Amino acid sequence: MPFTLCELAEEVSAAAGRPVTYRDLPVTEYAELLVGAGLPAGYAAIHADSDRGIARGELLVTSGDLSRLIGRPTTSLREAVRAATAVNRG
Repeated sequence: MPFTLCELAEEVSAAAGRPVTYRDLPVTEYAELLVGAGLPAGYAAIHADSDRGIARGELLVTSGDLSRLIGRPTTSLREAVRAATAVNRG
């Protein structure tokens, strides 16, 4: 099931027990932030542009292909986040 990055932040907040927020940045500002974090400028620009495409739904697939490929229902956002935070808590 599709989800937004705001919904992801809400699930991470709930699982981690502390606030996590998502800020939707303009592409150029996001690329600059990534460069500031150490990514090469070219890669940062590609990543920021990819994020814009994802926000537009350009990678959204609702065909059920993944479930058929893996032979089981896909994991919900809540389940995936809770499993990831449990692993990180050790």
